[in-house]
Amino acid sequence: MAASALGKEFLMEMYPVDNSTQQVEELGNLQFKCQYQAGLNFYDLQPLAIYQRSYNFSVGGNMTMYLSFCNDLPELLWCSAEDPTMAVLRDSGTGRCVRLSGADPTTDSAFSVLDETINDGLRITYYGGEPGFSFALNIPCNHSTPFNLLPFVFDYNYTTNQTTMVGAFESQFGCQYDQLSQIWNFFAQNQWALFALLVISGGLLTFAGRSMLKPTLFIVGVFTTAFIVLYIFYTTFLSQATEQWKFYVTAGVAIFGGLIVGYFLAKFAKVGAFLLAGWGGFTIGIILYNAVFYKVSSSIYMFWGVSVGSGLILGILTIFLYDHILIQSTAIFGSFIAVYGIGLVAGHYPNPFTLGTMIKNGQFTDIDPMYYAYMGGNILLWIIGCIV
Repeated sequence: MAASALGKEFLMEMYPVDNSTQQVEELGNLQFKCQYQAGLNFYDLQPLAIYQRSYNFSVGGNMTMYLSFCNDLPELLWCSAEDPTMAVLRDSGTGRCVRLSGADPTTDSAFSVLDETINDGLRITYYGGEPGFSFALNIPCNHSTPFNLLPFVFDYNYTTNQTTMVGAFESQFGCQYDQLSQIWNFFAQNQWALFALLVISGGLLTFAGRSMLKPTLFIVGVFTTAFIVLYIFYTTFLSQATEQWKFYVTAGVAIFGGLIVGYFLAKFAKVGAFLLAGWGGFTIGIILYNAVFYKVSSSIYMFWGVSVGSGLILGILTIFLYDHILIQSTAIFGSFIAVYGIGLVAGHYPNPFTLGTMIKNGQFTDIDPMYYAYMGGNILLWIIGCIV
């Protein structure tokens, strides 16, 4: 079932509405307007939006702040009929009203992790307000709060040309409900080093993989082992706050294990060839998933089914069509990692390993058109690699 359909089904179970198509559709749309990504974390503010259209907080004297989540405020709370907004500050004594944001949560606000040390909490920075005013809302994670919000804390700072305001309240909705693996943080922080590594090794595999079979199998062994070890450690043991030395120890173990595996794959070429062909098929599956199959299903099972299934098919075909499949596999695998390396620094290349999670959490709808340019480059390199 598509992610949007699952979301609407969930909302029908969680919140009492009638079965009219319009109400279900509105709740489904609200769900995906309320899911936000900050860093590697995902947050869901839809219960706040459904529970109450607007929230008001006394911030001292005659001043009251009005906030909404995922939508703009009701029109009667706007400072003027022409200026919809998600946040305003009103002074009942003077009648002064200050617009603190625009109306669109996707373009007039930015989301970041509030507390990097525990990798949780949400900070919303608002844009599109009146000149001279800025506003941010901090929501520390507190699992013990249902819909009631703990006391609102308000602070402000005046300078000559700017008034900076920060509000805060604790809530369970400031707690992440899902996150991506920390390994992708490592990729982002080391993108230029990985760019050089992937482009160089990818070029060698594409154009000289079959003629230099044993070095190729050695590289594949190191690559496979290092990736698996790092992925397991990052998804199970290592967190965002992990000390740097632990990463270096993990990387050292991964590379040392890869050297051993690479040696044995080069020594036992038939086994190495099967693994190499498997990687070639795996990358074909990734390309197909990014281009087509993500629309069929965003499930992680679809991703692994397409990619691993393609890998097994090419691995088995190696038994019968050894040389032909090896040429194809080294060319497609090499071209893929070279193009992926370029995508790390150039952008607009969707990460196939996180695509399903991004769709599930409302952060992705359609593939970036630039991806098809990458795919065209991938296919072109593959063809050239097979010819030479």
